[in-house]
Amino acid sequence: MSVDDAHTIVQNALEGADESTPGLHDLRLADLNDTEREHAIRALGALHRLDGALAQRSGFVQIERPSQAHYGGEK
Repeated sequence: MSVDDAHTIVQNALEGADESTPGLHDLRLADLNDTEREHAIRALGALHRLDGALAQRSGFVQIERPSQAHYGGEK
């Protein structure tokens, strides 16, 4: 697997592959309980760090992190 392929997979997980496939950025943290929210925040952070690392070697730029308001349900 190329670094571009890996980076595409990570970015699809964060933003969704297309309009019918949501990504983790679409997850409403306010709808989760405390334990679920904690795991989601850690997973999102890890994926954003991986996105940044892959951006250094791939042909794609790093995805911007959504604001905290976005995760609460406001867009």
